Amino acid sequence: MKDMTHIEMTTLARSLFDGFAKGSLDDWQAALAPDFTWCYPGMPEGRGIVAARAYNEPFNAAFTDWVTDVHAAATDGDTVFLQMTIHATHAAPLATPQGILPASGKRGAVPCVLVAKFRDGLICHEATYWNVLDLMAQIA
Repeated sequence: MKDMTHIEMTTLARSLFDGFAKGSLDDWQAALAPDFTWCYPGMPEGRGIVAARAYNEPFNAAFTDWVTDVHAAATDGDTVFLQMTIHATHAAPLATPQGILPASGKRGAVPCVLVAKFRDGLICHEATYWNVLDLMAQIA
């Protein structure tokens, strides 16, 4: 078992949102355990890296100039908690389960909490909590 510092855990926990900022989720994917599970808005219980990437890729494709402001970070044992505000521009169509939302060119900002649990130096569970309706109202 790999012991991780607060900074190492926080850095890896941010990798999803750092990936959005870089336009690539590859580093985030490399930080995930093979049996990764997740909880995202509208998808409360997910399993697997492929399904998690499929959930996140439409946001990566549709939003540009991501900025993640981390307001607070805390660790408790093998878990990290981040309180953030996410800012991005809706620059390309967003694929949703309800259909395609055409690009609006509008910038949105939503508060977000991320909880990541670690095992052996990898993220084994990730949950993000943010208000989808709030974002949609800002970019419509």
